Amino acid sequence: MNPMTTTARIWLVLGWAGFALLPWHLLSDANWYDWVVGHSAQGARTALGLAWSGGAWWLAPIALPLLIATWPMIRYGREQASGILTSAGIGGLALVVIQGFAIGLGGWNWSILADLLGTEGPSQAGMGPGAGLVSTAFLMLLCQGLAGRGWCRGDAFIVGAIGVVVALTVIFVLFPVVIILTSAFRDDEGAFALAQFARSLGQNSVYSEYLGRAQNWTNQPLEHGRLSMSVNN
Repeated sequence: MNPMTTTARIWLVLGWAGFALLPWHLLSDANWYDWVVGHSAQGARTALGLAWSGGAWWLAPIALPLLIATWPMIRYGREQASGILTSAGIGGLALVVIQGFAIGLGGWNWSILADLLGTEGPSQAGMGPGAGLVSTAFLMLLCQGLAGRGWCRGDAFIVGAIGVVVALTVIFVLFPVVIILTSAFRDDEGAFALAQFARSLGQNSVYSEYLGRAQNWTNQPLEHGRLSMSVNN
């Protein structure tokens, strides 16, 4: 008897499909069929093809969690499989997030990598359909593993629904808020400048502008009231 559930096997297959068949990065000026074709005249666009050709070597480690998640299909019991799926899901999501934040269109997004390696670093576009499908598969494998370990009384549907809600909240609520808040601590070049933030915080102009707007807003009802009284009289 296979220790993995049918749903876990489906998500594992989808994860491999996103890694080996679909374009990993966003495509510009592309037709609809380009989004589902992993190869073009310019070369491979899948994570597997880019990693194999050396065009995006940093995508190669993402295959490791997929291989780890595949291992329970060969051996181990259901309890061991749950732990392996949980670890593979966490590791896979971590690798996707790290490579996405570390490398951007302009090279290394983290200055510590540029200083350590002494280069501007490689360049890559945003995440495309392949990255989205692989990330979703890792999330669902994680939820399948947690359900197998007894979370929510072993109900994989409930654990998966909670996982989707948490993921969407992090992507569309928490992440934008963190970006907005951290931008207050950066200078014009994007580097952290706590001293500049402290100086700006102590300037009177920062408070006078908002106090002036608040005062104008509070005086508006009063002015409207006076105008209506004069018209009635």
